[in-house]
Parts: sequence; structure tokens; C-alpha cells
Amino acid sequence: MFKKLGTAILAAVILLTLFACGRPDVGGSEVEGKQDEDPGEIIAFIPPIKTYILESAADSDKWIRMSAVSLYEDGRAGLAIPPISSLALVDPLYYSVTDDEMRIHSGSETGDVIASFAIVDDNTLVVRMATGGLFANIGARYVYAPIDTVTINIQMGNNGQPIYDLFSYEPVSRSECLFSGRFDDVDSLNTALGEYARDSIKTVHIKHTDEFTEDEIQNIRGTIIIPSNDYRVITAEMEE
Repeated sequence: MFKKLGTAILAAVILLTLFACGRPDVGGSEVEGKQDEDPGEIIAFIPPIKTYILESAADSDKWIRMSAVSLYEDGRAGLAIPPISSLALVDPLYYSVTDDEMRIHSGSETGDVIASFAIVDDNTLVVRMATGGLFANIGARYVYAPIDTVTINIQMGNNGQPIYDLFSYEPVSRSECLFSGRFDDVDSLNTALGEYARDSIKTVHIKHTDEFTEDEIQNIRGTIIIPSNDYRVITAEMEE
């Protein structure tokens, strides 16, 4: 897996990504601003090829520790840092791979190393070094797991129609690496949801602005297709 990823970096293959995780031209903090400033801007679905999450993490850990590492096919990387961090990941992140180590670089493939991981196997990374603002403990293990939670944020677009933001997992503040795409119609959203592994999604968070009535959200919810036969839906109004 990792040797294959290293080849993909050198070959500069097909996908564009964000973030530090979802768009090719901005870092994590700017992605969040783009969502607030222009709800009509459509951003394509860009799933990571692999995401590693903090092993044995408690629910509270996502607020105080780096919760995920995402890798993209074109060599970009994403780090889900906690909201207590003052670190601004403005520049895109990249990853490089040697036989037994993966490094995260800021700004370019040869930029400053802000984190490094020992590669235990294809599904396990262990932190060797991390910039303080990442809140990643030395020795912490990050393990691959199929995405089992998605979040769909619904807001009103400039044209008076719903805009859908799709996230893998349930992001907390400044976890923009989990942002996967923005869609101006439910068919495009459903196409993106169809890219997730069949029956892997167990929880769907639907969050909406106060521009929608409960009946409108229920009607929208009925048009969203989740590729799973066993999941729960949690609906709530977005927090300010």
C-alpha cells in the first residue's frame, strides 16, 4: 500500500484535493471561511484514499487531540487537529513515504516536516514527531478504519435552493480535513454518498440552518440515499 502511494506522489496522479484536505488551492482554515462566505460555491467530491483515526479514542479526545490523518491520491495530506489548537494550517499539506516512515510536509512535497509516523503496517501509523500545535502525542497510534459516520450540513444557497456540505465523520471546529464536497442538488450528493463502502455508514448527522422548517428538512431527508441497510440519522440545527 505505502510503496504504491509513494509512486503516486512521484507520478502526480489524478485527484485534486483540499486541505490540507479538500481543495487543491487552500489550507484548512480557509476552507471553513469559503463555506461561510459563499454558500453557492460548488466543490467536487474528493474522498481520501485512506484515513487513519486515533486508536481507542474517547469521545472527548476529538476536542483535545489530533483525531485523523487523511491521504489523497495526488500526494496531499490532511490532519484533523483539535479546536483547542491555535495552529493555522494555511498551506496545503503533502506526504512522503520511505520504507518505514511517512512524513507530513507543509507547503510542498519538500516543505518543512510538521509530523512523521512510523509505518507499522498498511493499516497502522505511530507518531514519531509532531509540531506542538497538532496535539499528536509521540507514540500515539492511528489506524485505518472504513468511514462509519458522515455529516451533511444543509444551508440555503444564493439562489434560494439548498446547498449540501458533506463531511466524513462528524467534524468539530477546525477539522476541515474531513470536508469532502459541496453540492447544489441532492442527486450529486447521493452520487458522492455512493462512493462510500457499502454498509460501512452507521451514523448520519444532518445539520441545517434555521432557514428551514422541520417539514422541509424531513422532506429533504427523504431524498437522501445512504448506501447502507443499517444506520441511524441524527438531525439537529447547526450551531452558530
